[in-house]
Amino acid sequence: MAHIFVVHWRPAEAEELLDRLRQAGHHARLDDWHLLRKETTDAVVISLDRSPAHGRVVGVYLRQLKRTRHLPLIFLGGLPAKVERVRRSLPDAHYTSLEDLSATVARALPGGASDSAEGSVTRGDLPVVPKGMIDYQSPLLKKLNMKAGMRVATIAAPPEFEELLGDLPEGMRLQERVRGADLGIWFVHSLEELEAGLDTFIHQLPPGRLWVAWPKKGARGAGGARGSGWGARTELTQNVVRDLATPRGLGMAKICSIDATWTAMLLGQKRISPGE
Repeated sequence: MAHIFVVHWRPAEAEELLDRLRQAGHHARLDDWHLLRKETTDAVVISLDRSPAHGRVVGVYLRQLKRTRHLPLIFLGGLPAKVERVRRSLPDAHYTSLEDLSATVARALPGGASDSAEGSVTRGDLPVVPKGMIDYQSPLLKKLNMKAGMRVATIAAPPEFEELLGDLPEGMRLQERVRGADLGIWFVHSLEELEAGLDTFIHQLPPGRLWVAWPKKGARGAGGARGSGWGARTELTQNVVRDLATPRGLGMAKICSIDATWTAMLLGQKRISPGE
């Protein structure tokens, strides 16, 4: 039984895809990045039907990470012209239809028969890394405004956060110490914790350079099942974080989702409107 990670943007069609993989005896999960980070992931299926450009970005990103670089990539569907663009970037990936998916997965998995008609590389060869990959920046790094040369303080970060960021831009480094950092991201689990440390971190970082991250409602906690983790009991929300920042002259400059567990808000300098 292989562990298959599936990237899809149409939930109704995704169910049919997952059913086909499961009927073929595989363990298939949809968009579970926690599963992808485990060594048990054997292949990645990426749909090109709705957003081929995003599918290509996902494939390129997976080739960036050392942990996922050698995973077989299987692209599903898509218009021929769009698929050809993906194929030019990733010629050693597999390209298939829903009807032929099970057979393609069998060929792509380690130990399967190679499919020379698809242009697959010989087993044991290094995977194709698209040109310019070394400069490719992960979507999460971009969302968090993390750039080359920065010193970024990761405060109480979960163990998997560094891996979520992927390969760091040139000269950027992560540090536990807050003072002297150009940017900080602080992972908090409760209102009490946020109230106790907010002033300290605001004054130790440059203005507008503090991210506050909190668990999503119902999110899985460390080692816990859904419903019993941090998100099930945290009282933190976007409004709570913003309301706590406002008296300190800060406002919400940006908000983004880090992964299935964490949401983060960048606290920027609050603009004062006339009459305030």
